[in-house]
Amino acid sequence: MSDPYVKWSTLLKAFHDHHREGILNLLKECRTRSPKRLPRLLSLTRTVLSNLEAHHTIEDRAIFPILATKFDMSAFEADHADLDSLIYSLNGVVARAGGEDPAGFDWQAFEADVGRLRALVFPHMRREEELTAPEKMRGVFTEREMRALLGGH
Repeated sequence: MSDPYVKWSTLLKAFHDHHREGILNLLKECRTRSPKRLPRLLSLTRTVLSNLEAHHTIEDRAIFPILATKFDMSAFEADHADLDSLIYSLNGVVARAGGEDPAGFDWQAFEADVGRLRALVFPHMRREEELTAPEKMRGVFTEREMRALLGGH
């Protein structure tokens, strides 16, 4: 795949699909309401949140500054601020739940929190994919700029 516009789009969608799958798996685990599965839910939550945080940190530090030279990124930056707050909140719930009696875990509230995560992240990722689709990027970024965005690949 030598076309940097298609390569960017393909890689971004693959990363996003991984995050979507993780969030959907969290929702599936929440719906079990099984105290025996709480350790798995907590472990999966830590993994999903860590992956999301790493992804959006890379975007904030390396990707958004480049995109901001051509696009208004303020809505994406606002989403990331909201995501930071939600990740912080969910990590707090996970930390407290690790020492709780699993029978006392509030599955419904946790599922609602994960639902809020989904409601924030899924549309955000879709808008990123639409904004940086090959046909849009071709009109504003040169191939050289795209290769730089891809880290020189």
